[in-house]
Amino acid sequence: MRRPIAAVLGILLCSAALPAYPQSSNAEKYIELRQAQLNEQQAEAKQKQTDDLFKAGLTSRSDLDRAVADLERIHLDTQKAQIALANELPSFRVLSAIKSIDGDGQPRVRVVLQPMSHSYEASFERMYLIGLKQGDTIVSEPYQQQIRISGNSTQTATLQYRLLKDTDELTISILSGTKKEDLQVLLQHDRSGDTIQLSSPNFSQDGVVGEKVEYPVNLGRFSSSAQDLALKVDGLPAGFTTEWVDVDSKAKVNRLRFTESQNGMKLLLRIFMPSQLDSALMDKVIPLRVHALSGGSERVLGSLDLQLRPVGAPQLALSSENLLVRLRAGERKTTVVILDNLGGTDARQVTFEATLPVGISAEFSPATVQSIGPHAQQRVTMTFIAAGSAVAGEYDVKLKALTRSRLSDIESPDQTFRVEVENPGGSTPMIAIAGLVMFVVVGGVIWSVKSLRR
Repeated sequence: MRRPIAAVLGILLCSAALPAYPQSSNAEKYIELRQAQLNEQQAEAKQKQTDDLFKAGLTSRSDLDRAVADLERIHLDTQKAQIALANELPSFRVLSAIKSIDGDGQPRVRVVLQPMSHSYEASFERMYLIGLKQGDTIVSEPYQQQIRISGNSTQTATLQYRLLKDTDELTISILSGTKKEDLQVLLQHDRSGDTIQLSSPNFSQDGVVGEKVEYPVNLGRFSSSAQDLALKVDGLPAGFTTEWVDVDSKAKVNRLRFTESQNGMKLLLRIFMPSQLDSALMDKVIPLRVHALSGGSERVLGSLDLQLRPVGAPQLALSSENLLVRLRAGERKTTVVILDNLGGTDARQVTFEATLPVGISAEFSPATVQSIGPHAQQRVTMTFIAAGSAVAGEYDVKLKALTRSRLSDIESPDQTFRVEVENPGGSTPMIAIAGLVMFVVVGGVIWSVKSLRR
């Protein structure tokens, strides 16, 4: 009876000396591990004793085999207890997570982890997959790195990553079997270098020939000293021009200056497309690279890759050989409208829209121009219809053509027609007034002549 009581007291004393854990389940699993380790020590002693007796001819081979099997079974129980405890306790503490900018302007993160000491035996080994996440998405390259921890080692592990998405808040994701740990960290900044980080939320865009494209570009740095910069764009074909604009002040800039307390700047890169472009460049992606250069030198502190694809856009214009239309109430009159496409690509599904007074409507033939090529022209018949209730008078009717390109809706400038609705007798009020004025003038002249003769 003394030996079982001593064993129980030993277990209680060992458990009393254990570190305190906030969850009772952790403490219970730790006690289970210590119990399994004690059982294994006893099984080892019994197996050694049985082996000595077998060598002395005092016990049988079956007793020895039974002792060896018991030791192996109990050793498996110890490993299960270690795994159960490892699944409950934190695996690592984060010693540091430092963000820096490398020579090509890409953000990188260096993470230093230290395994937690949980009194595992030397043969216990566990593999971990570690990556950096934002939300549920891995944003690091490589996506995951593998490390192995043996026994009760507390040797630190240093992991290097490149960020696929720039951020200052990350989750360190640690996977081992079915165990998953997420450690949220706010990255420290490495201020030892003078590199510049450039980024753009819209790095790839389409640009319409003859217009401009705007790229928002964010500059960031970790240096704490004042710094002068110049910006350079490589890769643009001949005929393209650029300018930089400060987003906050709206001022155009040629050179930049970071003050000691300034770590970021927002700029706008404007690229002006030529009105005429080689057809070989149309609809082809042009790779561009923006460089941040150290002031007064060609030393590159950071770079940003952009993409530009030139595309054509239709440019519509309307004209007519007859801009004056006269008609009476209840009549129809036609005129020819000339539709021009002055742009560098086809205009498709072109429709027409007119602002018409009450009592007057318009019809077009064709109602929709299915396609008109670049620098092409098409004649469209426009018919004015005056209702029987149309009020006599003179009206301005504005007409425009509409289509849509891949980037936006396109409208032509307004073309104005003068529409005169005559009285049923054949004259409009304006014509009658003009006739009255002419009658008065002529009458006045005749009266003056007669007066002179007298």
